[in-house]
Amino acid sequence: MNTKPKTVFLSHSSADVALAKAVRDLLIIGCDVSPNAILVSSVPGNGIPAGTPSFVDYLRVRLKNHEC
Repeated sequence: MNTKPKTVFLSHSSADVALAKAVRDLLIIGCDVSPNAILVSSVPGNGIPAGTPSFVDYLRVRLKNHEC
């Protein structure tokens, strides 16, 4: 049985930042998803670190290894 926790990558338009934050909060509060299991680029602490050379490579590694 796979006991590794699920991860969530929340992709959104810059026009939908407020909605993305609301969905993130819903997942945390309403669905008991760990904030560390959610990757949302527009939310500090859940996004891509400043200075990351390649956001594509960063996402690929994090999602492949379920390290959100």
